[in-house]
Amino acid sequence: MISQRDSIISKINEFSECFSNFSDEKMISYFRIFLKEFKTPFNKQKSIESLCGFFVNQENRQKILVSLKKIDFKILSFINYTLKPTEEDFFEFFKETEFFSDDNSHSISKTGKLHNLLDRLLILPKKTEDFSGQKEFFVINPILKEFLEPYLSEKFTLDKTEVQDSFQEINFSLSVSFIASVISYVQDFPDLCKLDGEIKKKNQEKIEEIFQGNFSQFQLVFKSFINLGIFRQSESKISIDWEKLNSFAALKTFNQFVYIVASSCGHFSRNMLNIHLKMISDLLLSLFDFSLSEESLKQICFFSARSDDSNFSSNFTRRRFSMILESGGIYTESSEPKEEKSSGFVFDFAEIFIKNLNTLGLIFKNSHSPQKEFYSVNPILKNLNFPPVEKRKFVNIDSSFQVTVLPGLELSDFIKILPFLNILNSGIVVQFEIKKESVFNSFESGFSVKKIIDELEFYMNYSVPESFKINLEQWFDSYSGAKIYKGYVLKLDEKKDILWKNNPNFLKFTQEMIGPGLYFLNIPVEDENSDILKILGIKEAGLVQAVKKETQFPGFKEISCGENIFVRHKPVLEEPWEYFKFERENLVKTLQDSVSECEFTTEEKSELSSRILNGIIINSSQIKNGSVRIEVYEAGGMDYSGKIHLINTAISSKSMLEISVPCDDGSGKIQTFFGLPQLLTKAEDSAVVRITTEPEKEERVFSVGRIILIKMKKTIQ
Repeated sequence: MISQRDSIISKINEFSECFSNFSDEKMISYFRIFLKEFKTPFNKQKSIESLCGFFVNQENRQKILVSLKKIDFKILSFINYTLKPTEEDFFEFFKETEFFSDDNSHSISKTGKLHNLLDRLLILPKKTEDFSGQKEFFVINPILKEFLEPYLSEKFTLDKTEVQDSFQEINFSLSVSFIASVISYVQDFPDLCKLDGEIKKKNQEKIEEIFQGNFSQFQLVFKSFINLGIFRQSESKISIDWEKLNSFAALKTFNQFVYIVASSCGHFSRNMLNIHLKMISDLLLSLFDFSLSEESLKQICFFSARSDDSNFSSNFTRRRFSMILESGGIYTESSEPKEEKSSGFVFDFAEIFIKNLNTLGLIFKNSHSPQKEFYSVNPILKNLNFPPVEKRKFVNIDSSFQVTVLPGLELSDFIKILPFLNILNSGIVVQFEIKKESVFNSFESGFSVKKIIDELEFYMNYSVPESFKINLEQWFDSYSGAKIYKGYVLKLDEKKDILWKNNPNFLKFTQEMIGPGLYFLNIPVEDENSDILKILGIKEAGLVQAVKKETQFPGFKEISCGENIFVRHKPVLEEPWEYFKFERENLVKTLQDSVSECEFTTEEKSELSSRILNGIIINSSQIKNGSVRIEVYEAGGMDYSGKIHLINTAISSKSMLEISVPCDDGSGKIQTFFGLPQLLTKAEDSAVVRITTEPEKEERVFSVGRIILIKMKKTIQ
C-alpha cells in the first residue's frame, strides 16, 4: 500500500517531469509569479520544489478551486476524462463552440482559454511516443488532480436540456419484427444484391412495397448483418449463418439494436467493434434523462472512444475511415498502413452513428429552442429491459396459410419459425405465408412435420388448421419421395462398416446413412478428395487419427460497458462555479484592494489586475515588487518601430500575437488573427511577419505596415 508521503513524492516527481518541458525563460516567469521569494541565479530543482509547495498548500488549493469559472470546469473535465488529450483534440472537441464566455460574458478565444490554464499551472504539457512519433498532450497538475477531480464531470462539457413531456411522432422505429422481416426477405430472395453489395433495382422496388417505404432502414440492417457475418455474400447469393444468427438473437434486444448501429458503416476487428458498442451505448443511455445537442452526442462518443481502456491510437486512421465511406458501408478489414491518428475521425464515426440512429428511429430531433436542435431517445428503448411477457397469442394462421405475427416476440422466438415462413408485409403487425418451397427448405434444415406444427402452436392460442396439417404431410411425402445429393458419398465394406458406424469421429461427418455401408457426408464439395479419409480419421490400414478441428465462432457478447454519462463521475457539486461564485468575487475584490494599496506604477497595477481576473494570482503573497516586468504589450497605427519591437519580442519569447488588419475586400472591416509568430523578414516596402494561426494551424503572412493593431499575450512575463 502506497503511503501518503510516497504518493506526494510521486506527484511532485510527475510535476517536475512535466514542468521541465518549459523553456528556462518560461520557468523563470512562473517562479516570479508563484514564489514569494525568487532571485537569479537560481537552483532549478529547488525552485521547482518550492513551486510544488505552493500547490501542496491547502489554503492555495481552496483558492484555486474557488477561482475556477464554468469554462475552467469544462476544459478541466475534458482533459481529465480524455486519454492523452492533445491541443488538436481540444479544438476538435469544442469545434462547434464559436466562443467561450467568462462570468462577465466576455468573449474569450479557445486558444486564449487553454493557455490561461497553462499560465495558472492548472494543466501541464507532457510528452509521449506513439507510432507517429513524439506527441505533446495535457494533464491536470498532478499535485492538484486528486483534489480537483471530485468537482469534475464529463457532463459539464455537454449542452443539454430537460426532456419534455410532449412526444413527437416517430415515423419509423426499429423493432424485433422488422429485423426478423429482413432475415425472412434475405432467406426468400438470396440473390437480392450485386457483387459490390448494392441491392438490385427489382429488389429495391419489392422491398419498398413489403417494408412500407422503409428501404433505407432495410439497407442499414442488411449492411450491418453483412458486416457482422450473419449474412454471408458469395458470387451468386446471400446465405444466412444460423449459428451466428442464433448467437445474435440470444442478446438482449437493446444490445441487438446497438450492434446493428455499431456495424452499420463497416466490418471491424473485435476491439474496434467494442469501441463502437461503447460509444453508442453511452450515447443512448445518456439520452434517457436529457435531450442533447448533436455536438454533445459527438462529445459523449469522444469520451467513450478516448477512455483509458480503449486502444484508440491503433484503430482510428484516415485510410480506414475513407475506405469505409467509399465502400458504402460494406468494408472488410485488410492489412493497411497505420496513419496519423486524429480525434476528428471519432467525430466522423459519431456523425454516422447519430445519422443511422435517427434513420432507425432510435433517436429523434426534438427542438426545444429556435437556436439549436436537440435529440431525444425513443421511449421504446427505456422499456426493453422489462421481463418478457408470456409468449402466447402472438401468432395466428388462417385457412389460406397466411401467418400474422403481433408485436411481442423476441428475435430468438422468431428464428424458430422463420425457416418455413415467407415474408408478405412488414409493419407493426408482420404478415407471412407458408408455401411449399419454404417448407421444403425447412425440411432440408432438419425440420419435421411435427416440429413445424409444435413451433407454431407454441405461440398460438389454438391448434393449426387441419387442412394445414394435411398439406404438410403431403409436402413431406413429396419431399421424401426423391432426393438429390450433392457432395461426397462414402461406401464401406461390411467389415469397415461395422467398425466405423458407431465411431463418434466418423459420425461427426455423417449427414445421413442412405443405405447399407453408404453414407452421405457433410463435408464441403470444395474439399480435396485426397483429404477426405484424413478428415474422417481413416487410413487405408483402418487406424484412427485426429480429426480436423473446426474453428469455433466465439459468439456475440452482451454489452456491459454502456453508461449514462450523467451518472458516472458524479461531481460533489452540480454547478460548482455557481456554488463558489460569491467566494470568488470576494477573493478578486480582496486581491484588487491589495494591489491598490501597494506602490506600483499604473502599468504594473494594470498587469497585476489582469492576472487576478485571469485566476493567475490567487494569493496576496503573489502581489510583490519584481513579479511584473513591464514591456510594451501593444502597438498600432503609425508606430512602425513599436510593432517591429513587439513582433521581435514575441518571437524570442515564443509568445502569442493578436493581429488586426483591414479586410482584403475593401469593405473597411477589420479582421483579427491569433497565432504564434515564426519569422520577421524585410520586404520592399515594409517588413512582413509570418505567423501560425490558432486554432487553424495555417501559415499566414502580414505586412507590418498594414497592421492596424498588434497585441502580445501578456499574462506571463
